[in-house]
Amino acid sequence: MRTFNSANPNDVYDKEAMAAAKDGSGAAYVTLTNFKQLPGCPAGTTGLGEITVWHTTDSGNTWLGPDVAGPDLSDPGSCGATGVLQQSSVPAIGPNGQVYVIWSEGPTFTSTGVTTDAKIVVATSLDGGVTFGAPVTVANINSLRQDPPVGYNRDRFNDHPRIAVATTGSNRGRVYVTFAGALAPVTPGSVSPCPAPVTGLCRSQNLTSIQIFISHSDDQGQTWSTPVAVAPSEPDTGVKRVWPVVTVEPGGNVDVVYYESQEVPTSSNPFCTVRVATLSGGVPLRRRGTANSLVDTFWAQSLDGGATFQTLLNVTTATSNWCTAVSNVTPNFGDYIGSTSGGNHVFPVWADGRNGVPDTFYATIQSAGKSH
Repeated sequence: MRTFNSANPNDVYDKEAMAAAKDGSGAAYVTLTNFKQLPGCPAGTTGLGEITVWHTTDSGNTWLGPDVAGPDLSDPGSCGATGVLQQSSVPAIGPNGQVYVIWSEGPTFTSTGVTTDAKIVVATSLDGGVTFGAPVTVANINSLRQDPPVGYNRDRFNDHPRIAVATTGSNRGRVYVTFAGALAPVTPGSVSPCPAPVTGLCRSQNLTSIQIFISHSDDQGQTWSTPVAVAPSEPDTGVKRVWPVVTVEPGGNVDVVYYESQEVPTSSNPFCTVRVATLSGGVPLRRRGTANSLVDTFWAQSLDGGATFQTLLNVTTATSNWCTAVSNVTPNFGDYIGSTSGGNHVFPVWADGRNGVPDTFYATIQSAGKSH
């Protein structure tokens, strides 16, 4: 969702996220990307994203801020034309009131295009969200920006990490971060006239596989473990695991929920043709190819603090083909997937196209491990 800053209507807010303390203190935090108008730049142009934080100490009756966790990284004088994109921030609260904010830093916009790399970063506050330390790199990744599932109806894709903190158990205070990365650098697919009867221009499909990873920190976000793949290894092309959500149960079991798209041909739909954007001048742009996006939602669990994960469980009882689901919603299966955990259960929520249109589905999962 995008909103405008009433104090400066040329600023644009995007990707809001919230975390609230469970200790009765009334503390809560909201983070977002502020695509702000930069000094000396004309109205209608914005920077490449400042990560902004507000906090409350009275259960939301009053809010303090904004404070900055990630300053805008646009190149000086470029008015947002070049520099480093910052997006998709999420906050989390530690057991002693530590505040962590994670986001994607990159890719980089240059005068000749967009780079294929990005990194996942975390900033830590030890004073209740008033000030933040310099962002620390969790991992460098191949950006997903040019590698969306073929049934995704946007021409770009977000690097969207998630974060959770263990507040009980033997790993109390451990911070977990999940993220996705393409298995190889991905550049934009080619664009050419669409074959009849499709009109306009068509972009070719990118089929580079995407894997999901988890990393953890035991020193309040200052250093991070070597990332571990949550799911089994995959082929170089044809499997895209995206938007992993991490939660931690009371007692310390770690749960990850994510989408998996099998990017494969189907006899029932020989060509996947998805409208993804509009080029200047109103020329329709579509993504077209023989692969379809056959999407399910999976759950994985770690009983050893994120070192290894148990056998995956397919949460969905029917696969969605996002090439054939009918929707004028952009994006059709979201920048988001949700999950929470409590006691001995996990509660995922996801977008599902099994009925031919996007719906919201929910499940209750009995945890494989026991809470302590």
